[in-house]
Amino acid sequence: MLAAKEPSIPLIPGYNGADQNVDNLIQQAIRIDFPVLLKASAGGGGKGMRIVHEASALKDEIEMAKSEALRSFGSDNLLIEKYFSNARHIEIQIMGDKHGNVYHCFERECSIQRRHQKVIEETPSPMMDDKLRHDMTSAAIKIGKLLRYEGAGTIEFIVVSYLIPFFLNPLPPPPSCQNYTHPFTFFLG
Repeated sequence: MLAAKEPSIPLIPGYNGADQNVDNLIQQAIRIDFPVLLKASAGGGGKGMRIVHEASALKDEIEMAKSEALRSFGSDNLLIEKYFSNARHIEIQIMGDKHGNVYHCFERECSIQRRHQKVIEETPSPMMDDKLRHDMTSAAIKIGKLLRYEGAGTIEFIVVSYLIPFFLNPLPPPPSCQNYTHPFTFFLG
């Protein structure tokens, strides 16, 4: 949806399709290129997540992720995302109203994680300069407006220092265990 409505937002490769056949998931992961992150689409808490670095491990990792997802969440559907090592996890809270206004509440850095779960949230992010902060908050507002978002939500960015300008991933994350909504997962590099 974002690619069609806002081509200026460069999107990272990912898959969130209805065809959950293992052979199709393997083809999608190969299309995305390695490393990839397999994620339980109905999940959270790091369950059903696997980082895969090569095609030879894909089938086993997909089957293990599907099995864990089914046991934990009642659904074995997976998302596949391009995985970036040594990335920073930045979240920008947005607020939208029924009149189409969207505002941001700046960023918080959530890079310190254990088993794909945030341990510490820090604001402001010590790694962001004014330009990056402006670019990211502007992108979050633009996305909120495109979606006609109402309420409080979080746009998640993965900052990858060796990629420019930035990349966003339109795949929805698993349901959050937290008290606020994560409407989309986005990656920024």
